[in-house]
Amino acid sequence: MPGKIIAIGRNYVSHGGDIELPKVPEPFFKTPSSVVGPNDPIVIPREAIEEGVLVEEEAELTLVIGKQCRRATQENALDFVLGVTCGNDVSARNWQRGDLSWWRAKSSDTFSPIGPYIVTGLDPDNLLLTGRINGEVIQQSGTDDLAHNCRRIIEFVSSVLTLEPGDVIMTGTPGEPGEIKRGDVVEVELEGVGVLSNPVIAEE
Repeated sequence: MPGKIIAIGRNYVSHGGDIELPKVPEPFFKTPSSVVGPNDPIVIPREAIEEGVLVEEEAELTLVIGKQCRRATQENALDFVLGVTCGNDVSARNWQRGDLSWWRAKSSDTFSPIGPYIVTGLDPDNLLLTGRINGEVIQQSGTDDLAHNCRRIIEFVSSVLTLEPGDVIMTGTPGEPGEIKRGDVVEVELEGVGVLSNPVIAEE
């Protein structure tokens, strides 16, 4: 279980639309208790169903930190990365827009699927990322479309706080995420890593 999950908002050129992209990375936290693994269900909370909340997938390149890191530079930032994997920053949009913070929109139990493997030796800024719902491609982009690349993200985050081994950074999502509902199967595929697959169920 990671000690910290740091996610980066509005970090793909294709996801920004007409909105001006942030001049620096925009991190937020997700709770470790929201993590699930491959083939574990994404559980839509009972309250989200009762309130008609829109829940969406977000396919993301995810970095896994391998060494303690404080004040990395862009030149040495990747030296602190153990490897890369797939992540899904599941998001409850009505709560994200309506609450003062994103705590339940982004950190409900099961809202952070991660896996299936941590792969070393890949260039994280030159990989193909794909998100699918029931086999249909919803999102697809090269990670070279990141507004702030992985080196810059690590440099910025580690200038504020210490990254520890096992911490993960979800680096942002491209294009337009898709709505997920009970009965769906969501996949995140990252070139060189494999496919993270999770069924979607409703909380009883």
